[in-house]
Amino acid sequence: MQINESIIVLEDDIEILPNFFDALTHIAKNRFEYVRLMQLSTAKSCQLDEHFGFLKHYAFGTQGYYLTPKGAQKFLRYAKKWVEPVDLYMDRYWKHGVLNVIYTPCPIRQNTHALESTIGNRGSSLYIKISMKNWLFFKCAGMIYRYERLTRYFYDKFILNRHF
Repeated sequence: MQINESIIVLEDDIEILPNFFDALTHIAKNRFEYVRLMQLSTAKSCQLDEHFGFLKHYAFGTQGYYLTPKGAQKFLRYAKKWVEPVDLYMDRYWKHGVLNVIYTPCPIRQNTHALESTIGNRGSSLYIKISMKNWLFFKCAGMIYRYERLTRYFYDKFILNRHF
């Protein structure tokens, strides 16, 4: 953000493919704040046009991406405390408002000859487990509330024969 220019972030265990520089030129001409250059998951994207797709599900990994200053500001604004891996946070577009866009065909790939990762197994932190349980609780509570309203509506309409 200090240089106020868009950047490309690449990990050291990737392989650059022949379409890399054409992809960067195309990405820079577009309006997206954040564009992944690859994904580890097999999640399908909703194609926005010939080369850009929106990822609704986790893509995993931050091997390479394009990021604008505006996108970086949004990521940081909603990350008061880092309690989860960065790649998972970046995938959660609903938290920070930065769309999870991927460029296809991917201009980079994982280098199969790279050394094994030193990150190792990521255990879930207590904070993440509590957050997931809270989310599940409120999701279930909302479903119960909607079920009760729907039941009440049908009871009033068909059993008591009230018309609205």
